[in-house]
Amino acid sequence: MYFKGGAATYWNNALKANSANEWFAQALGTVLTFQALASWMSSGKKNAAVATMNFYSNLVFQYLFYKALSNDDANKGMWKVQNVLGLVMIYLSGSKYMVV
Repeated sequence: MYFKGGAATYWNNALKANSANEWFAQALGTVLTFQALASWMSSGKKNAAVATMNFYSNLVFQYLFYKALSNDDANKGMWKVQNVLGLVMIYLSGSKYMVV
């Protein structure tokens, strides 16, 4: 679904060099990578700091995902899918956050 011609056509829309969209995509990827590493490093342990970081960063990301729908340069289909996935992540990270 994430490849050319799919429901979330990431590869059809080129990001303009030095644009806000390019920065946002790189920043999002970086933060999600380190969020995943923090979760992986605490795997099997109850870690309140990691659970809190995951929960609140997912809340902030969801706001950005929703806001991206109104961006004129945005791939609307991709951000609609991302909004649904973001809500799932809030639920999953929230359930972990509440249990810790």
